[in-house]
Amino acid sequence: MQICYLLGTIALLLLTNQFVLAEVGKTASSKDGVVEPKSGPQVSEGVGATEKPSSKQKVEPSNLKPNLKPSENIRPSSDSGDTGKSTKPTKQATASNTKENEAAQQIKTTETAEKTKKIPTPAVNNIKAQPEVTVEGPNVRTIKPSRILVMLPMSFYSHTQNYMPIFKELAKRGHHLTVVSPYPQNMSTSNWEEIAVPNTLDKLMALVPDPDFSKQSFVDKIFGFMMLGVRAMNMTLQMKPVADLWNDDAREFDLVFVEAQFIQEPLVAFGHKFKAPVIALFPGFITPEVAYYTGNPLMTMTYVPNMFFPFSNSMSFLERGMNSAFNLFRIISYNLWTIPRMDELIRQYLPSKDLPYVGDMLFNISFTFMDSHHVLSYPYPRVNNIREFLGVNTKPTSKLSQELQEYMDGGDDGVLFFTLGSHFQTSTLRPHILEALLGAFSRIPNKVLMKWDKEEPPAGLPPNVKTQKWFPQSAILAHKNCIGFVTHTGVHGLV
Repeated sequence: MQICYLLGTIALLLLTNQFVLAEVGKTASSKDGVVEPKSGPQVSEGVGATEKPSSKQKVEPSNLKPNLKPSENIRPSSDSGDTGKSTKPTKQATASNTKENEAAQQIKTTETAEKTKKIPTPAVNNIKAQPEVTVEGPNVRTIKPSRILVMLPMSFYSHTQNYMPIFKELAKRGHHLTVVSPYPQNMSTSNWEEIAVPNTLDKLMALVPDPDFSKQSFVDKIFGFMMLGVRAMNMTLQMKPVADLWNDDAREFDLVFVEAQFIQEPLVAFGHKFKAPVIALFPGFITPEVAYYTGNPLMTMTYVPNMFFPFSNSMSFLERGMNSAFNLFRIISYNLWTIPRMDELIRQYLPSKDLPYVGDMLFNISFTFMDSHHVLSYPYPRVNNIREFLGVNTKPTSKLSQELQEYMDGGDDGVLFFTLGSHFQTSTLRPHILEALLGAFSRIPNKVLMKWDKEEPPAGLPPNVKTQKWFPQSAILAHKNCIGFVTHTGVHGLV
């Protein structure tokens, strides 16, 4: 069924392309300045004279205006028989007309002023405004806030924190937020509700085939992430808070946010459950799967390289073929392997009689927010239901603690900052990789700040290396003595 649907989609794209080309050709031919004449006689400059129209005649803008001087004031004669007399007015008539026009204009101005006085100034509550916080007081229009569900049960700290500025701003404007997440925000406002779920990051990392991506097999690179998603959703859908929310028929929501296509496809069913539109969140650049379900042009695969290949946007013909074939393979395998298994999970743990197929619900997503920016990727077209928002979590540089401030100030030879992001645990590095890193740090004269996820420092830690579980990244990078940044090149570290 999915293969037939894909073939039908490709055929529809080809037919649409032919139709667009035909319409463009018609539009181009109509813009060459040639106008087809009408089938009636045309009046020439002589009164009553006619001539036959030519087959094609260019219409000049000057021919459409009357051949009159601005100072001429032609008035029709009251005697229909004086057609042969000149219609040019005398000086006396012109002066008389000018006085009459001035008097008429003065009367009109007076009437307008009197009408203006009678029109009351509109009150503030009669002006249409966008939904804001409901404030008590006169002349303020109150609008019923929306009830918004945010489904972020996966233990991806950087994802959750980077989305939070959007949700906190919605709460600030008076909307009611219900947030499902393992990372509580401890908001004190009455319109912010948190549903806490267990943090399963350790279990998720244990499911990764090999932390060293370069040593993963080709099959693991393709299906590893898909299998990780199925196993992760198997754990998530069994969480009691998630099941309780699904079975709560008393709740009502007007909008649902969910990371629909980042190994959380079954959660799109909450939009169907509460009969609310769904806005998808995606923590990266557009993928072939996202492009397919959002209606974004798929032909970009011929010139936008896939992240699994070391290609640039100047691909050879062979590289373009490989890139296109791989993207098509990803779309087909996603629809034939991942989506059916995600559909089975939602029906197993959160059954519903009228639940549509997960793939159909993905097609019904109303909008997609992408945590990316086009300056960090190759150019590609985006349809209007996709918006990038990378950088909304950027805040003014925070201050360093006294300990870190003294450490940075004392780095006369410069300070090197090493971190692999919030997901990856540095302690899980292979022993030979960790040993190589510490050995390299010991041979440089610079100080090193190293993000380490355990209380005990690693064995053989050089004296010039300082470890902590968390560092204020923006404040460290902004310090004058920070001369290097060793990172996994996450987009938030780059911006």
